[in-house]
Amino acid sequence: MSRAPLAATAALVCLASACPAPADAPITTTPSSRPSPPDTAAEVPQLPPVQQLIRASTALRGIRPSLDELAAVEADPAQLAVLVDAYLDDPRLGEVVRDLHDETLFMSDPTQRYPATGPLAGLEATRIRASLEASPLRLAEHVVVEDLPYSELVTADYTVADPIVAAAWTGLDGYDPAGPEWQVVRWSDGRPAAGLLSDSGLWSRTRSPNRNFNRRRANYVTRTLLCLDYLDLDVDLAASDALADPEDPSVLQSNGVCAACHTSLDPLASFLPFRESWGTADMQWPMQLFTEHGDYWEGLSGQPPAYFGTPGDDLADLGRSIAADPRFSACTARRFYSYLAEVPLDEVPADIVDELDEQFVAAGLSAKALLRDVALHPSLQRAEPLPSRPEQLAATIEDLTGYRWEAYVDEPCCAAPALSSPLGEVDLLRDDLVGYHALAGGIDAYAKLEPTRTATATGALVLRRLAGDAAAFVVAADLQGGTPRLLDRVGPDDTGEDAVRDQLVALRWRLYGERATPADVDPGFALWSATWQRTGSVQEAWTATVAAMLQDFGMAYH
Repeated sequence: MSRAPLAATAALVCLASACPAPADAPITTTPSSRPSPPDTAAEVPQLPPVQQLIRASTALRGIRPSLDELAAVEADPAQLAVLVDAYLDDPRLGEVVRDLHDETLFMSDPTQRYPATGPLAGLEATRIRASLEASPLRLAEHVVVEDLPYSELVTADYTVADPIVAAAWTGLDGYDPAGPEWQVVRWSDGRPAAGLLSDSGLWSRTRSPNRNFNRRRANYVTRTLLCLDYLDLDVDLAASDALADPEDPSVLQSNGVCAACHTSLDPLASFLPFRESWGTADMQWPMQLFTEHGDYWEGLSGQPPAYFGTPGDDLADLGRSIAADPRFSACTARRFYSYLAEVPLDEVPADIVDELDEQFVAAGLSAKALLRDVALHPSLQRAEPLPSRPEQLAATIEDLTGYRWEAYVDEPCCAAPALSSPLGEVDLLRDDLVGYHALAGGIDAYAKLEPTRTATATGALVLRRLAGDAAAFVVAADLQGGTPRLLDRVGPDDTGEDAVRDQLVALRWRLYGERATPADVDPGFALWSATWQRTGSVQEAWTATVAAMLQDFGMAYH
C-alpha cells in the first residue's frame, strides 16, 4: 500500500434542490425521450468468451479475472457460467453491492457533517462519515451476500452496525465489541421493523426541512424502491389557481391539481415517524431520530398512513406493502441491470425488465440469482465497451499492482471546524470531498446523481495519474524481488529484445485478455526501448511502459 501526496483540496459547489410532491394511484412514469439500446443481442456482435469473462468479473467483483480463470474460459467457454457462480460467493461482491445501492440510495454525500463529539470524539471525520452513511448499504450487502429474500431490505427486524453506528444512534442494542466489525443488531426503542426504512442512518441522510412534512422522504422511498419519482410525473401546476398554504396542508387535498399527487404522497409520508431536520450543532451523540408516538402524522400533513389507498398503521406496514408491490421487484430488476450494464435507468428496455423480473420472482427474490441472470444476459455480452467505474478502476489497479491511491488529510472538515476532526485517511478514487471520484465518472450523491458513461478529459487525467503512480509502485516491487505481480518474465538486468517482448505479450494477456505474439507488441517495445535508451534504467523503462498500458482503452473500459 502506498500513500500519495495530496495536491489540492477539491472545492464544493452547493446546489439547492426543491422537493415538491406529485402522484396518485394508478401511477405511470413519463417515458424517456432518449433512444433505447437495441432490444436483441443479435443486432450487435457478441464478445469472445474471454472478454465476456472480463466483463462479468469486473461487474461482479470490480477486478479482472486471474490468469487461471482466463485460461479456463479460453479452453472451455462453458466455464464462464461456472466462474460467474463462484464470483457470487467472492468477498469482493460485497463492495459491488454497496456501490450499487449507494447509486440508488445516494448515501455517500460529501456535504454531510458529523461532529466528532461525545462517544465519537477523537475519531477522524472521514471514518465517522463512512460508517454512518454505510449502515443501510451494509444491510443491503448482508441481504444479498447471505442470499436472503430481497424483501428483507424493507421487512427485516434487524440492521447492521459497526462500533461507530452503534454509538451514534439511540435505540440500537446487541453490538458485541468482541465480534466482527460489522454485525447484525436490533433496534430496542420500539420502532417498527422495516429493514432499511427503520434505519436512523437513512433518515439522517435524507431530511425533510422547511415544513415539507416528510413528503421529500416519501418520494425518496418511491423513487428508490418502486422507480416512481413524483417529480417526473406530468402535472400542470400552472392550471391551479390556488397555491398551497403551508399553514393549511388540507389545501393540497382539496385543490384538484394538487390532490392528483398529494392524495397518495401525503399518506405515504405519514408512515415515517422520524425527526424532520436539524443542524450540525444540534447533533449530539447518541442521537434520537425515531419519534415514539404513533400519531406523529397528525402534526404534519394530517393525513393518516396509507399505501396508495390501502390504510396502514406503522412503518412495518409500509415495508410489507412495498415488498408485496410488483413494482418493487420490477424496479430492483431495472436497477440491477442498469448498474451492471451501464445503462441509464430509464433506458433499460422494457422487455429485459420483464424477463429479469419474472426470473427474480421465480427465484424467491434472490438478489444473487438476479445478479447472475444479469451478468450472463446476452445483451450484456454485446461487443460494445462499458466504461469502468472509479470503484472498478481502484479495485482493479490494487488487485493488479498492490497500489492503493490514498492521502492523509490532517485538516478538519469544512464547516463547523470546532465540532469536526481531521479528515484522516482518504481513498482518492472513492472520495468526493478531496478525492477524484466524481471527476473519474462516479456520482457524488449531491450535485452529480448519474455516473459518467462516456470518455471525459477529467477521467483521462485521473487515470493518467493513477496509472503512473501504480506503475512506479508495482515495477519497483517486482524488480526488487519477491513474488512478482506483473513482471514475471524479466529481472532487473534483462534488456534483451526477446525477453522484453515476451513480457509484453504476457502483460497483454493479463491486463486485457488478448492473445498476442512477440511481433504484435511493436508499440510497447518501441516505448520500452526509447525510455531505456534515454534513461539507461530498466526500472524507468518498465515504469513508462506499464503506465501506458494501465491507461489503455482496454483498462478504462471492459
